[in-house]
Amino acid sequence: ECAKNPAWVRSFVVALRCIALHWYELGVQWTLRSFMIDHDGMSTENHGDVDATIAANLALIAADENLQGFGCLFQEEDADVCGDDGDDNGGCETPTVSSSGEQIFDPNECQSYTIWFDGDGLGFRMLQALSAFGATGEDITGLVLWGASVTLAKYITEHPHLVESKTVLELGCGSALPSMLSSRLHASKVVASDFREAALDQVDHHARENGCEIERLQLDWEDLPGTAQFQADTILASDVIYGVGLVPALTRAIRKYLKADGIVLMATRDGRRGIPEFRHIMKQTADNVCFDEIEILAFDDAYLPSIPSELEGDANSLARLKGEHSIYVYRRKQQQCPQQQERQHGLSTTDIMAGPKPVVPVSRSDTRDANRISPCHEVYPGLWVGSLSSLNELKSLHQVQQWKVISILDSEFLIGLCVSMILAIRNDDSSSAKVEQHEIWKMADKPRAHFLSERLTHVLKLIDDVIGGTNVTRQPSSACLVHCAKGVSRSVAVCAAWLITRQALTLQQAMERIREVRPNAQPNLGFLAGLRALESGKFQVL
Repeated sequence: ECAKNPAWVRSFVVALRCIALHWYELGVQWTLRSFMIDHDGMSTENHGDVDATIAANLALIAADENLQGFGCLFQEEDADVCGDDGDDNGGCETPTVSSSGEQIFDPNECQSYTIWFDGDGLGFRMLQALSAFGATGEDITGLVLWGASVTLAKYITEHPHLVESKTVLELGCGSALPSMLSSRLHASKVVASDFREAALDQVDHHARENGCEIERLQLDWEDLPGTAQFQADTILASDVIYGVGLVPALTRAIRKYLKADGIVLMATRDGRRGIPEFRHIMKQTADNVCFDEIEILAFDDAYLPSIPSELEGDANSLARLKGEHSIYVYRRKQQQCPQQQERQHGLSTTDIMAGPKPVVPVSRSDTRDANRISPCHEVYPGLWVGSLSSLNELKSLHQVQQWKVISILDSEFLIGLCVSMILAIRNDDSSSAKVEQHEIWKMADKPRAHFLSERLTHVLKLIDDVIGGTNVTRQPSSACLVHCAKGVSRSVAVCAAWLITRQALTLQQAMERIREVRPNAQPNLGFLAGLRALESGKFQVL
């Protein structure tokens, strides 16, 4: 039977080699365990030997480099092996290579499909290699689509202000789906960078096919130019961390190419090796550049857009797309960083000893901010906008005694939590804050949610009951809080609708007013379309 299926035998042998190498890697990690940085922070052992800590990390990096030829170790999701029996159903095409041995992007050897995001016109025709690894095991992972890239792209569609009118750089772009979304959402300049020429050729093809304006940049993180050709307002990256080895080089590239006060969106599949080290290094001062880790967002399969029909029967493609992913959001600080101490590989001895700070666990179903509680903000005298956690702030706002609370939520768990928080406020005799009325609007934060409805009319009237006739020059003793889970999209859309219909503001004026106090405010694309309909008079509320 084995003689009849030589490709199967090769696959089995390679699988055994991968298992052996995996156990070898575990042995290396166990040996260096007392020196490693892990998810829980620095090990309590050998804290006095800083040089040993650095040497341990370098040893892991060296181990990664020695094993890079075996793709199955780094990308288990697509460790298929190509046969040479000429059967298209039994293997994948051997990639075209140049005379130097580097792969060449060839559209004729790729699978085509279309991926759609919610919203008119947000569909992209894509090509991808038939496997993430070539016939001889070479890494061509940049020529296939990964779930982290799709997750990041969808997040951008829901928060277009992150790229609109901004200079955007994507690192390790691969198929460059986030770059194409940025171009469609009116970024002023989009640069897609990758180390491999084949990936950049694929970017050119995708840009032409989808009518996107994207500049290509071949960028080697380990050999950066002395001076950055430009600096970006927003840096995007997805699934570029899958080992410890390139983390220092990646962080150096981010520091070089990001403007002061710029944003980094790093999407990755959960469980990738190197993520704790990346987070730790990003929190340190190096080259007089500092970052704040401002958000950790968690997503599961339910967040992904519809799987393209062309990929539904492809087990490898589905494995690459599905899974749990996170987006780590950083902001580069504007001010000068504290005086740097003596550093090795970008870290001071004090930094290394401190280790990474523990992270508050992220709720996967609620996709909530893991590191901060967003307070509520007054967008108009008597009208407040906020997140679910803003309910905890009501007691501290002593200028308001009577509250009307409008909760816009979808998750049954969050609705139950919200009701219990309201009951706790009502039962607290020591607090001057009282909730007179609590209204729940069950609506998902999705572009196709039924925003323009009788329910919106009812909610706007509730706000009128509190604010109508109030002298805007003074603080009212009663107020209305409109909140959703994160205070970014649904609650902001309702407050903007009230400002447009009751105060005759334009959509732009309403959003500017809200963002003066709540800079992260950003309704999703569907809500924005509804607000434009209110602004133009195509939809009217009483």
